[in-house]
Amino acid sequence: MTLREYLSIPYILSSQSLLRDGTWIRIVSYPEVPDCVVEGLETVRMIDELDVRRIRTIVSILRSGGCPPVPRSPLPHVDVEGLLERLGLDELIALLDVPRLSEA
Repeated sequence: MTLREYLSIPYILSSQSLLRDGTWIRIVSYPEVPDCVVEGLETVRMIDELDVRRIRTIVSILRSGGCPPVPRSPLPHVDVEGLLERLGLDELIALLDVPRLSEA
């Protein structure tokens, strides 16, 4: 699989609210991806931060020669380039279709 395919996998997004020291915080995560949890106050901003974490985690796993979790098939029409540009990760666009990221 290529990076494009891994970034097109529809992972489950989990969100919960928690009262901590008198303040409501939100916790968003991709429980199927290691270390993909973000806490904060602004849910929309946190989801972007969580997507950056998901992408960086997947890239890191691939660069180390590992295989990220694949709980479902990639979706065929995801605008991965648009997502990377929106999140400020443009440098990864050149790697989207590289067969083995660990060799790139």
